[in-house]
Amino acid sequence: MAGQLLARAKEEGTVREDAEVGDVVMIVCGLAAVIRYDAGDWRRYVRNACAGLRS
Repeated sequence: MAGQLLARAKEEGTVREDAEVGDVVMIVCGLAAVIRYDAGDWRRYVRNACAGLRS
């Protein structure tokens, strides 16, 4: 599913061409850790991660 969404976003030009499914997996795992350990503002984490994927 992540691969399909990422491919579509690349076609639309909204995601960096060098973004990979592994990047999305790492972002999700990082987000899970932030939430699980109450390690900060998860909303800020999501905003920064999305900004890093934008083209």
